[in-house]
Amino acid sequence: MFKPLQALYQEHESIAAVLHALKYLAQDVGRGKDVDVRVFKQILYYLDVFPERFHHPKEDELLFKRVRQRSVAAAAMIDKLESQHARGAESIRQLEQALLRWETGGLSERDAFVLAATEFVARYREHMRAEEDDLMPLARQALTPQDWAEIEAGFAQHVDPLHGAGEDTDPTKLFQRILHLAPPPIGLGKPM
Repeated sequence: MFKPLQALYQEHESIAAVLHALKYLAQDVGRGKDVDVRVFKQILYYLDVFPERFHHPKEDELLFKRVRQRSVAAAAMIDKLESQHARGAESIRQLEQALLRWETGGLSERDAFVLAATEFVARYREHMRAEEDDLMPLARQALTPQDWAEIEAGFAQHVDPLHGAGEDTDPTKLFQRILHLAPPPIGLGKPM
C-alpha cells in the first residue's frame, strides 16, 4: 500500500475509535447511565484538535489536490469531501453546544445531546467511508509514482500544528485521557 494512504488509514482508525467511544457513551447516557461529562469534553477536544487542525488539512492540501489534477471523475467527490471538512469545526461547535445545554439544563437536555452525538458520529463515519471506499481507490488508479513520492514528501513535511504545543493539546495525550476518563468497556474509568 502507498505510504500516504497507509498513514491516512491509521489516522482514520484513531478517529474511528474516538467516534465509537462517543456513540457508545452517548447511548449509555441515553439509557440513564451516569457518564462523567469530562470524557465528552475530551472527545470533542480531540476531534477538534486532531482531525480538524491536522488530518483534514493534510488530506485537502496534499492528496485531494493531486487527485483532482489527475482525475476529472473525482472532482465532484472531492468537492463534497472538502465541503464536509469545511463544515467540520461548525459541527463540533454544535455538538459542544448540545453538551453544554445538557450539562447546564440537566435531564431535559440529555436526549437532544444523545441524538446530536449519534447523528454526528453517523455523518463522520459516512465521510470516512466515502474517503476510503470511493476516493482512495480513485487515487490509487489516477496518481503516478511521482505523485505518490511528492505526496509522501509533503506528508513528511506537514507540520502538526500541535507539535510542541504542550501536553494539553498533544493528540496522543488527549486520546490517553479519553481512555482513562471513559468507563469500561470503552476505557479504564480511572482519571489520570
